[in-house]
Amino acid sequence: MIKVLARNNELTIIAVNYCFFGVKNDIVVLVDLSSLTKPNSNFKYGDFTSEYSKETLNIWEKQAQLFIAEYKTDLKEYGLPKDKIGWYIKNRYNQILKSFNEAIGYVIYPNQLP
Repeated sequence: MIKVLARNNELTIIAVNYCFFGVKNDIVVLVDLSSLTKPNSNFKYGDFTSEYSKETLNIWEKQAQLFIAEYKTDLKEYGLPKDKIGWYIKNRYNQILKSFNEAIGYVIYPNQLP
């Protein structure tokens, strides 16, 4: 699953498998989502997913998978049981997405996931 949530001239914000990333110069990077709500950030918010080719989205998703694997390893090393990692990631995603929706003043994506 990949969705494009926001973008400006320098950065595109994506969600991949319940994790958030930035894309800068077609390279997926870790990003602090608080930058989205700063004055003069010039982000446009919405569902821009359909505006990108499947090829581009697949490339971004593949790049993000490396960060996601590292994140899961970190969670395991912090003591989270392996069977709770997926649950934790989904719940954290919902929390972040709820805060994101509240910060921008409207809902791009519902923050309730299956």
